[in-house]
Amino acid sequence: VGPGRPGAQMAIAAGNSGTLHIHWQGITVPGSVVVNTFSVPTYSAQSGSDNDFVLLDLWYDPAGMATVEIFTPTGLSVSAAPGTDSGVVCTDDGAVQIDATGAPDPVNGDNEVFVQISDSGLCTPTRAPRSGSWAVRIAADAQSPPVPFDLWNEAQIAGLAHVSLSGFVNGGLVGIPGTARHAITVGSYVDKITWLTPSHTMSNVGGSNVPGGLSSFSASGPTRDGRLKPDIAAPGEWIGSTLTGLIQASRGTTFTEEDGVHGDIRGTSMATPHAAGTVALIESLNPALDGAEMKEAIRRSARGDSLTGNLPNVRFGAGKLRASEAAASAVTI
Repeated sequence: VGPGRPGAQMAIAAGNSGTLHIHWQGITVPGSVVVNTFSVPTYSAQSGSDNDFVLLDLWYDPAGMATVEIFTPTGLSVSAAPGTDSGVVCTDDGAVQIDATGAPDPVNGDNEVFVQISDSGLCTPTRAPRSGSWAVRIAADAQSPPVPFDLWNEAQIAGLAHVSLSGFVNGGLVGIPGTARHAITVGSYVDKITWLTPSHTMSNVGGSNVPGGLSSFSASGPTRDGRLKPDIAAPGEWIGSTLTGLIQASRGTTFTEEDGVHGDIRGTSMATPHAAGTVALIESLNPALDGAEMKEAIRRSARGDSLTGNLPNVRFGAGKLRASEAAASAVTI
């Protein structure tokens, strides 16, 4: 959907990680050490192997060199120097592997260190990651210049999709593939917080912000390489649409509209179709436009208000989506 490809564009959700403590950012200083921690709560391990895990993904500037070390809750440690792979190290606290061979990355030229803490089936006996406090330690080489680093995590453990880092930043949370350069990445703002249910009473599910305010879950940017994301924000909390039986069966009628055939859910994936529909409208009016021109029509026609703050910014992007104004802009290109 990049420049020179007329008639195609893609809208992608920014992601719902706006309140998650999953991103650690800093600068390594020559000869220094930085440490962060996270906790694995008490849980019942799943049967089998390779299905309870925490993943840490560290990126840093190619000019730097750093050794990464993981400390388990009982103080055991596993480390990997630049360019090495620890392999799967079996411990009583679970399996740990630190792969520091991803340098330079073939796409961006940067250094990557990938950590897996798991119930690896390569270990006998298989041990699930121990509950308690874990630590990640980054030790910069004495000859390494100061370089920025970013670390993100995800998990499948104790019912969690992520673990909470004790040190974290609130930005840089837009998820892949929302970081794609040429796609239109969409954040969510609150469009309503109440509606009438089938019992003719007002729903009381509330919202994560006031109407018009950014949804608290909406992931903010920028990207790791400093690009502005998301590109736009659209209504995503709460969105009423065709009700499926599954939604009503799992949530009851609290999230059902008064007519009984529409239901409400929220998320940046609810905001994204507004942008996709706007793209379709733009393309129908000016099919010669390529993806970059469609994005520009949407961005330059976006609006700001007292809740968006100064635009553009890493929360709302260019501002709030305006479909008709974007279409009007498109026909003038």
